[in-house]
Amino acid sequence: MANRVDLAIYKCVNSLSKFGSCEKCISACPTNAIQTADGNLIPSLSQVDCIECGACISTCPTEALTIPKFSPLDFIFKTLENNSDEVILDCKIDIPCLASLSIEDLVSLVILKKSDISANFGHCLSCDIFSKVGNQIDSQIQEANFFLKTLDVPNRVILQNISENQTFDKMDFKKRAIFDASIFKRDMRGFESSEIAKAKNKDISNRRKLFLMSIQRVEKDNAHILHSDDLTFLSQKVVDESCTNCQICYRVCPTTALSSDYKNSVINFNSSLCVKCHLCHDVCETSSIQIRDDFSIQKFINRNSEPLIEFEIGKCYECNSFYTKKDNSNLCIRCNIEEDEARELWNL
Repeated sequence: MANRVDLAIYKCVNSLSKFGSCEKCISACPTNAIQTADGNLIPSLSQVDCIECGACISTCPTEALTIPKFSPLDFIFKTLENNSDEVILDCKIDIPCLASLSIEDLVSLVILKKSDISANFGHCLSCDIFSKVGNQIDSQIQEANFFLKTLDVPNRVILQNISENQTFDKMDFKKRAIFDASIFKRDMRGFESSEIAKAKNKDISNRRKLFLMSIQRVEKDNAHILHSDDLTFLSQKVVDESCTNCQICYRVCPTTALSSDYKNSVINFNSSLCVKCHLCHDVCETSSIQIRDDFSIQKFINRNSEPLIEFEIGKCYECNSFYTKKDNSNLCIRCNIEEDEARELWNL
């Protein structure tokens, strides 16, 4: 039997570094179907406990989690193809749960549809999982509307109690679990060599691609400055002088929001690619990279990379490789260490 939820391990933020700390899917799951154990950072999925609500897929910053029965991207395209002026998000009609659509999904849908979107919460109060996903639904809709406002988009996502009908045409999660009791927990700890290769091919998610495409439809001149705490899926960064240019931050960045040149002489940042996964902060030993307190909508819309910090680069006299110059030495760190060891060995 097909899985209810799938995890592409190579896309998971925690697969890129042992210092990864992302637990968004675990926090979102209302049935504890997603867990980590024994110090392993990669989540394990219980197909028995999963009810296909989609709360995890909307919170995963890199779209590592998917539900075979529901694609937010396909749903958005289908909705856009529909000529009806009225769009109603309803868990009894075309989505598994209001929690399954991310902030980016909601913003993209509103901008591209050019109309208000109704979200029917008429079924929510009697739903078994509402106590656990209710806050997520509310916060995602609120943040989507806040972002639409900052973009000067007139339309919104509107919560409405459209139906009081509490009859369920879908099995509730308890019955589903019994029905599929033959499906046991799937351990996702192992890496296949093909997945390791895929992890090196970095790219933004389809969700973000559609989001950026929709943003191009709005007014380009925007002077709004937001506080970084107001956004859970975007950030702009700074790097201070304590940075050692160890290169780890942009090497582990899953979306190439952080990048450099062939000499590693600069750290560039593109806020339109950042998914606020926090991995660059997790791996920085000197805590040199920080989220800016303010967030410029204009910079985000422009989609340009900006240098966060630049370094003086030299070419090692001994091994001929590029290195970051911190003093007047003509040797890279590795060759400096070897020279010091040689001096000690020969009592020089």
